[in-house]
Amino acid sequence: MSPTPTDAQESALSELVSSGVLNAEQAAAVLAAVWPPQPAGAARVHWVVELAGYIGGGLIIGGVALVLSDRWSVLTVTGKTSILAGCALALAIAGVWIAGGPDGVRRLSTGPSTPRRRVVGALLALVSLPTAFAVAAAEPGSGLDTVGAVVGLIVSVSALSLVSTPIGVLVTGGMSVAAVTMVLDELEGDSNFLVIGVTVLVLGALWIAATLALPRVVAPRWLGLALGGTLAIVGAQLPLTGTFEGWAYALTALVAVACFVLYQAVRDLVLLIGGVAAVTIVVPEFVNDVSDGALQGAVIMLIAGATLIVASGIGLWLRRERPGTAPAEAGRRSEATEEARP
Repeated sequence: MSPTPTDAQESALSELVSSGVLNAEQAAAVLAAVWPPQPAGAARVHWVVELAGYIGGGLIIGGVALVLSDRWSVLTVTGKTSILAGCALALAIAGVWIAGGPDGVRRLSTGPSTPRRRVVGALLALVSLPTAFAVAAAEPGSGLDTVGAVVGLIVSVSALSLVSTPIGVLVTGGMSVAAVTMVLDELEGDSNFLVIGVTVLVLGALWIAATLALPRVVAPRWLGLALGGTLAIVGAQLPLTGTFEGWAYALTALVAVACFVLYQAVRDLVLLIGGVAAVTIVVPEFVNDVSDGALQGAVIMLIAGATLIVASGIGLWLRRERPGTAPAEAGRRSEATEEARP
């Protein structure tokens, strides 16, 4: 038997996952049992090959950026869009080629996380960057920057729905922020930090909801939750830039409460950390504002430390074992073990 699964074997395993016979974790267990991890030297080779794929994609983006930065003023609109579109096409072709063709992309979309899957997902996600800039460069000064950001978001979401990877989640998150803020700027015309903040907060909430509702699309879950929580906290803090300090405190406190409440249902540590971080941010800000800045930095630091301790205590209290949870969980594991025995 070969040390790694063949394309046909990967396809068969992916079909079992897509048909519901196996889930992703069971498929990964089958891979580990039938094709056990190779010696350290072979594993390092796989990591080197995977890293080379990431670096190659980054070099394509960086090389095109350097060429355009040096020749941007002398290039025609057709030249700019052609170079950017060619970069996007090269990344897409590379991703599909490494996957083994369109059928390979389909197999990877339902298969477990492998170096090939992660590289293909990263390359397809990066297609959104030159695509967005190509649309924006088609007619400078005509508002196509916003259209380009929206098109880039659509491309990144499509890539993420095909093959979800951590880099794909990050690229799509960045494109979502760019598209939403640019569309809002087109509609508003001026910088209303309260509206922008609420919009970014809602965007973070949508990322959290998508992560929980679409685990196969936004993966790994901790990254999607961290992205959503970060956007929510940043959005809640944006009104501080204007004259809406009270709104900033209220929204940040709301984010903290929402994280704590959602943690009770989801039990993911990322949400607990988000709640603690939001509380630790908002309390010193509120105290400093109420005191009109009379408190010195050392006192604010003490308040921040005390707040962090209290928030940590709340987090530990929320994280406590619920009565009867452990025995019930142990019973379920015991029953599962008995059913698995021949």
